[in-house]
Amino acid sequence: MEGRTAAGIATMLGSATSNQAGAAIGAHAFGTIGPAGVVVVRQFVAAAVLLPVARPDLRRLTWPQWWPALLLGLVFAVMNLSLYSAIERIGLGLAVTLEVLGPLAVALLGSRTRVDLLCALGAGLGVYVLVLPGPASDYAGIGLGLLAAACWAAYIVLNRLLGQRLSGLQAPALGTSVSALLSLPVGVVLIARGELLGPALLYAVAAGVLSSVIPYAADLITLRTVPARFFGLFMSVHPALAALAGLVLLGQRLRPHEWAGIAVVIAINAASVSTLRSAPVGTTYQTILATGDLEKLRAAVGDSPQDAVILPVGPARWAVIPEGDDVYAETDDLARHLSRVTGEYAAAFQVFDSDVLVALIFRDGRPHHEYLSDQGFVIETWDDDDNELLVDPLGREYQPDEERPSGAFGADPAAFLPLGVGDVDETELGDALRGPETMAEHQHHVLLHVLNLDPAPLAMNYDEARRV
Repeated sequence: MEGRTAAGIATMLGSATSNQAGAAIGAHAFGTIGPAGVVVVRQFVAAAVLLPVARPDLRRLTWPQWWPALLLGLVFAVMNLSLYSAIERIGLGLAVTLEVLGPLAVALLGSRTRVDLLCALGAGLGVYVLVLPGPASDYAGIGLGLLAAACWAAYIVLNRLLGQRLSGLQAPALGTSVSALLSLPVGVVLIARGELLGPALLYAVAAGVLSSVIPYAADLITLRTVPARFFGLFMSVHPALAALAGLVLLGQRLRPHEWAGIAVVIAINAASVSTLRSAPVGTTYQTILATGDLEKLRAAVGDSPQDAVILPVGPARWAVIPEGDDVYAETDDLARHLSRVTGEYAAAFQVFDSDVLVALIFRDGRPHHEYLSDQGFVIETWDDDDNELLVDPLGREYQPDEERPSGAFGADPAAFLPLGVGDVDETELGDALRGPETMAEHQHHVLLHVLNLDPAPLAMNYDEARRV
């Protein structure tokens, strides 16, 4: 785990450095082809490099894979055009500083811990000190920077989603291709005018490689190993790198308050890295919903080698929160054991980093039902012969080029009805199980609410439950 985290941090730093160096180099072409021209070349270069490498099979893509790829292409186009237009008006350092508010928003919205929240707020303070907006500010440029920020936040969410639904570099390849097609009319006009020539073209091509190809591929790989909220926090280092790139490559000198803001941002990022391992579990947790008599349940927990806390969630319905490490607590075997000893139902719920909800329901110690909220969620692994495999949380294996099912698996309301109390609306229960694209913990909350249960204890970790 430590090695993967260190590799993720190193990849993020390299991606950010490449991105800002490319932006500074691309700015040299503004006088000839403008920000729109740089964006056009940048996207076509990225598509030309990534498509032959990724080789996505367009005929086999399903709608759950297509729609985020199309949105990602639109996000790429708007994000790059708004950022480069902002750079032209207010400079590289300030434009990127505003853009980084997008990842900070992801960090704030995705965090459930006090440490992460304080880090995000501290980074926001550093951004404000760096900018110090006043009456002479270029508010059109600031608005363009904020639009780029919103697009960057969408980019993080969509890239993480596509990283689970498409293998390899197919996601950025499809996104850049869609973006290139959207910007094609601008490229046609520039070619007709004879402006895509000489140094301007070379600068724009360099921007495409450094600011598109390298970061898109690196970010996709990183978001498979680093939580989205931590990715958002770490990306606030971009203003510092942008300021350095502006100084070295564009001769843009910073004032004292701007350097002070950069120092704050770097310090906050260092704090977020140092507290990553000790941060409590946020959007990953494993708990058990058990039915039946409390005394039998206590005896069953006492017979288990795994300690657990029992909390009420409804009449004869109990949350069993097992002890585990900082990230994972074993629930499947414990739920089976509780069901066998009590002769009742026990459901092991697992939420994985807001991406997917898994439920394994046992009755009398035997498997009763399996549920997976998103069959597109897979984990990359390798077999004994070092061949790549994709495995979903239910243990089903797929080849990398094999077509996988999409949507929810096991969304059968009848299987979940015995877990509820009172008058459970079966239609609402089915809607909650099939539910729209949403955060997994939110879907879990809605599901438990429809079952007329208290959701709060079933979203706790062991330490939180002990304090209740």
